[in-house]
Amino acid sequence: MELPDRGLASEHSVSQRAVAAVALVAFAACKPPAPTPAPDAGSAGVTAASAAHPLDAAVSAPAVTSPAPASPAASDDAAPNAAPRPPDAGASCRVVYGPEPLGFRGAVALAVEGSRLVVVANDGGKPRTESVAIPAVPPRGATPRPSGLTDRAPVQVLDSTPCELAGATRVCPARDGAVRRYGPAGERLVGMSRPGTRVAAATVGTRTAIAFLVERPATGQGETVLHARVALDDAAPVRLSDDGGGATQLALVSLGDKAVALTLDARMAMTPVHARELSVGTGGALTLGPDAVLAIGGPAERGVALAAGRAGADVFALVPLPSEITTFGMTTLKVPSPPRADVPVVLSRYPNGLDPAPLAATHGGKHVYIARVVPESAAPHAARALELGRLAPSGQFLSYGLVARTSVTDVAIVEDNEHALWVGFGDGGRTWLARFVCPPG
Repeated sequence: MELPDRGLASEHSVSQRAVAAVALVAFAACKPPAPTPAPDAGSAGVTAASAAHPLDAAVSAPAVTSPAPASPAASDDAAPNAAPRPPDAGASCRVVYGPEPLGFRGAVALAVEGSRLVVVANDGGKPRTESVAIPAVPPRGATPRPSGLTDRAPVQVLDSTPCELAGATRVCPARDGAVRRYGPAGERLVGMSRPGTRVAAATVGTRTAIAFLVERPATGQGETVLHARVALDDAAPVRLSDDGGGATQLALVSLGDKAVALTLDARMAMTPVHARELSVGTGGALTLGPDAVLAIGGPAERGVALAAGRAGADVFALVPLPSEITTFGMTTLKVPSPPRADVPVVLSRYPNGLDPAPLAATHGGKHVYIARVVPESAAPHAARALELGRLAPSGQFLSYGLVARTSVTDVAIVEDNEHALWVGFGDGGRTWLARFVCPPG
């Protein structure tokens, strides 16, 4: 039976979690035994003060810093009331570019095309593209040097729903829900999505798959339910989400001649995470592999996010979710090929709950690098900070520490040809771009 798409409470209270105890038990049963926490920098505060940008005295840049080395953290048994810290990935990252304010406020997508970084924003359903030359990594101790994006008119407010990139194709949702693709062959309407929802795109061999969310009546309940549809090139969209359920978030990951589709079905009492493979059949049509429920989490917050990362042939689903009544963190699921049910769950706990909890991950390098927004402490209403880290092959999150202190609302990340990380992130007034060099894995 499909459940209607309803708003969910933004505070994860103990009473709400108790109502969902059955789903939480099912979720916890998927998890391996928790390891003893290792030293990390994930909960360390950022001490650098904000400074006005030298080219725009009216713009105050987020406090971006190279985090200090981690200090040992107590185990859960030694400090039962302390928020566990994620393991440390080694020496901290250093900032080598920015943070540079862009000339707009809006969510971005990032890609590396040759020797340039491409920054794509959603301008009313059309891609707005900037690019930055990717320089060699400067020596340690060099001053970060923004270039190319400093001479800007007053900030223009663009869309908070980002475009998605797949090779040379840009896919952008408009405010009325129209999903259009832009590329070498021109512009084309793909379909109509629910306004305000995200889209996904990935290459499938030489073809392009585009997925989006649509709503339809929930039988007998007078409400609507979301489900996912996917289109291959110019073909008509077909249903992507499982016939017996819905979808509230989605992601596509390119994997050579196939792609992995991930969907999240956030319900009042549980949150199933689905996966299936997409390929091109002998007749050139899209072929959908069997749908598998990777894991079932507890009730999601209103702003629940779904991100996907890839390192080589390893694909990971990443979802910030509550767990075990009072715990909140990033759930990582390693997606087998073909996808199967009940995969191991790896949880990286946050100091406290967060809604929304933006995060993004890289695709295609040696490691999956993650940029995520976390509370700085377990205190109620703690300030938000931007944390960088990477995944171990098991899916365990290895923290590089907090790299920016600002009220981050959206984030994107990509690894360049110099193995440095570009991070685009927005706050209430600006969208920022920064480049970090992190220790190799």
